[in-house]
Amino acid sequence: FLTPRMIRLHRLGLAALAFAAAPALAQETPADPMTPPADTTAADSSDVIQQDPERARALYDEGRDALRASDFEGALGKFDQALVFNESYAAASIGRAQALAQLGRLEDSRSAFEQAIALAEASDASNAADIAAAAQRGLDQVSGVLEARAQAEAGASAANAVAAKVQEAIDLLNVSPV
Repeated sequence: FLTPRMIRLHRLGLAALAFAAAPALAQETPADPMTPPADTTAADSSDVIQQDPERARALYDEGRDALRASDFEGALGKFDQALVFNESYAAASIGRAQALAQLGRLEDSRSAFEQAIALAEASDASNAADIAAAAQRGLDQVSGVLEARAQAEAGASAANAVAAKVQEAIDLLNVSPV
């Protein structure tokens, strides 16, 4: 159980992370612009989306703007589209993770941060280490919130068990003699 204050602090932390990471992320140069998508099994070649790093960068920028405007659904859509046009764009994966976190989809956010780390580590971009570090900070933050949530749920479960035992004892005391 997260209190409204904890949720606000969490959102403020994620927003700060988004803005702090933005300069390093914006510098990422997408790798191998003409690499076709991994899944090219479509029967009709017109169904295959070609990699387009310039389009991916434009969509990333739109997603970053949407994050700043607190349009988290819009941001998620833009980052997802950016990843369609450049599946190795680690910065877009971080943006996706940040949008998912703001939407409360923390498990999905954690996966997206993990993906961003893997993409950054595989990248030869000059700022790949900065991107990996930003993704790691986001992953740590989301993992911490998930852990706190699990602990709160465990505490609530224990409290409910105690309350049930107390109620059972009260019920036994209230039983009228036969």
